[in-house]
Amino acid sequence: MEESPLGAPRKYYKICDSVDIEVAIRPRDFKVTDRLAIDCPTYLRLEEEMRRLTGEINRATGVAEKAAEAEKLKARAEALLSCAEYDGESWNCGNCRGIASLKVAVSEVIIQVSKGDVASGLSRLSSLINQLKP
Repeated sequence: MEESPLGAPRKYYKICDSVDIEVAIRPRDFKVTDRLAIDCPTYLRLEEEMRRLTGEINRATGVAEKAAEAEKLKARAEALLSCAEYDGESWNCGNCRGIASLKVAVSEVIIQVSKGDVASGLSRLSSLINQLKP
């Protein structure tokens, strides 16, 4: 926090790493894109498969196919959340856990939308976005 001559004190954040997460929702389609550099052996072991599954979700044309791939992605992300080597003090573990949590949540949104529960899916997505805000 720093005092500002223009009004209320301002809060400044320092960027420690680059994270890009994009969720595009269209009337008949949705797409998830993410990019993050994490130096976590467990994450690195599962990252390629999660990236492939994300691509499968994006390429799928039917909602049932998207949901099936989202179920697989959710299972891989949950494996990261149950990592036996998790260290709450580690920056890499914290980022790994955050990304895994986000992948689980986004997968759940895709699954909800595929079941026709668009309102709940959008509500969940809105809640996710609000959690990402500082």
